This record gives sequence, structure tokens and C-alpha cells, in this order.
Amino acid sequence: MHKPEMRSLPLNILGIDLRVQRSLDTNRATKMSAELDLDAIGVLCVSHRADDTYWIIDGQHRRESLILAGFGADVVECEVFTGLSLAEEAAMFRLRNNTAKVSYLARFKVRLVEGDKDAIAVMDILTRHGWVLPGDKETLGNRLAAIQAFERIYTADRTSDPTAAERTLATLTAAWGHTTDAVEACLVEGLGLVYVRYGATVEADDLIRRLSKFGGGPGAFVGNARGIRDLIRVPLTRAAAELIVEIYNKSRRTMALPPWRAR
Repeated sequence: MHKPEMRSLPLNILGIDLRVQRSLDTNRATKMSAELDLDAIGVLCVSHRADDTYWIIDGQHRRESLILAGFGADVVECEVFTGLSLAEEAAMFRLRNNTAKVSYLARFKVRLVEGDKDAIAVMDILTRHGWVLPGDKETLGNRLAAIQAFERIYTADRTSDPTAAERTLATLTAAWGHTTDAVEACLVEGLGLVYVRYGATVEADDLIRRLSKFGGGPGAFVGNARGIRDLIRVPLTRAAAELIVEIYNKSRRTMALPPWRAR
């Protein structure tokens, strides 16, 4: 059990490691700086690593607000933990920020550092199909931000080989390439639900061909799904699933899927 000690440390020696916490929200830091109350800054949580460097676990926005206000050379009270592993730093960040203000994506990245098996399995699927998380090294377009929707599909079907999540990403990538529109949350989850429900009865190559020929591409598909959602009053992901089944079954003489709303 690591026990912290209180130290006064210069703000300008405190680093930020994005492997263990979310990216800085500059707008939030700027607003905090403009409304700065020094009495409300409190204590920053810091890791003292073996190379004698200091890294903030909790408090980077308070740090940034102080720097923006001209206090960068000043000292601040810190709760300092010595000897934490990177995974322990990540776990501490998650525990101290287990609120709605921390995005699912930020928590997912922390879980990767912690070694969470589901997060690692999901990331392996993304990597196999050429996708990265927002904020990672990336080429234009190949960022998958809908990680929560994608993980829901993975969780719903961990055991098949390939999983519904793998089939989903393979299909979307083959049909529409590495574009942001191809992995909108409603598309990811809608197609994932189709694979979860119908499994291997879906002929993936045929579905890829049909989706790739959809007029207007993924953007138009999402627009049509919204129309279905408004018409039959269902969640957008369910409307997307219904549209996918309709596209798959259109003019199909054999092996059509049961209509989405028939079950």
C-alpha cells in the first residue's frame, strides 16, 4: 500500500502523461483561470517516479489554470505518491475521476494502461482493421471515437469467432473505408446489433457490397436511419439496424433475414 506525503512543488516541474489521464480541455482551463480562486485550488495528486520526475495524476486543469494566471513559477501543495507503476497511476486516476465529466474514451484509455482484458481485446480489433483512438498517432480519417458503442457490441458477443464487433468493423471498413462517417456510433451499434442477432447467417461479403453501393455513402445512410427513427419512434441504433436488414434483404431471392421488427 503506497502512502502519500505532502510536498510543496513548483508547478513548472509537474508533467502530464496522457497514458494515464484524459487530454487537457483548454477551454475549461481558460475558464477556470479567468475565475481563479486560489483558496479553492486544493491539493494536486502527483506521482514521483523513479527517474525523479513528477507527474500529475489528478489536477491538471487546476495546474493549467494557475499557469495561465501567471503562477507557473510558484509552488503548490501536492499529495505525492512514490513508487507507483504506470498501471497504478492509471487506476488512481480512474478512481479519483469516476464521474460523468470524464469521457468514456478517456476511461477506456486508462483501462488499456491498467491491462483490462476487454479493453485490450477491443483495441486489438481496432488495430487489426487499421483504426486508432482519437488523440493517438493517426492518419486523416482513421479515428474511431464511438468506442462505447463498439464495446457494447463486443460485450454482447465475446464468444463467437469472429466476434460481432470484429464482423462489424470489418464490414464498415470494407464498405466505406477509413472515414469518420463510416464509424458513426449509430452505424457501429446498429450493424453490431444485426451481427449479434443473426450471427453467421449474414453473408458479410454481400452486405459489404450492398452497403458500398448505398447512394450517398454512410452520411446518407445515417440520414435515412434518422428518418426511420422519427417515423417509428425507436432509438437511432435500432433504426440503423432495421435499415441494414432492409438493404440486405432487398431483391434477395434466398436466405433473407427475418425482418428486424419481427422479433
